[in-house]
Amino acid sequence: MLHALLIDDDDDFLTGLAEIAKQEGFAVTTTGSLRQARECLSRAPADIVIVDLALPDGDGIELLQELKDTPGTDVIIISGVATVDSAIEALRLGALDYLTKPLDTRRLRAVLANAARVRSLKEQVGTLRSELRKFGRFGRMIGNSPQMQKVYDLIAKVAPTDATVLITGESGTGKELVAQAIVDLSGRRHRPFIPLD
Repeated sequence: MLHALLIDDDDDFLTGLAEIAKQEGFAVTTTGSLRQARECLSRAPADIVIVDLALPDGDGIELLQELKDTPGTDVIIISGVATVDSAIEALRLGALDYLTKPLDTRRLRAVLANAARVRSLKEQVGTLRSELRKFGRFGRMIGNSPQMQKVYDLIAKVAPTDATVLITGESGTGKELVAQAIVDLSGRRHRPFIPLD
């Protein structure tokens, strides 16, 4: 079951939000401050965080910035005092969505359902990749020796990052295949891959 952490200082609003998230199949934890939210996240990660923009001890953008490099955690910002600037900043920092109060419950349900569906698809893709690895396939590469498994692990580790990667090896060892696999598993997969010799 997916876990949602809901953060808002309005208890009545938080109760309604929690009910919607539960109806969408999420296990729910609620808090009224960023401090409590950080404590919850230190104990257990959340699949989705829904946080109010304005809280007594800070704003939701702060938490979004802290979580932007946390894989597997999506953040939705909710605000009763929405501005175009705050919405742009939230989305630029990677928020899954930016919703305004009073809340459009149909839109929230759609966002939560979509987040759950995307998470499920990612898990299925991960499972399929694992299965293919067992059979010695990883992207366009073939091989299941311990050395190739180490190469696959390195590719999987570096692909989601923005790190610059230097691939070395003798001619014909598959450097271009490794580069292609890194791009295919990264956020750059929709951009052109242009190999240069």
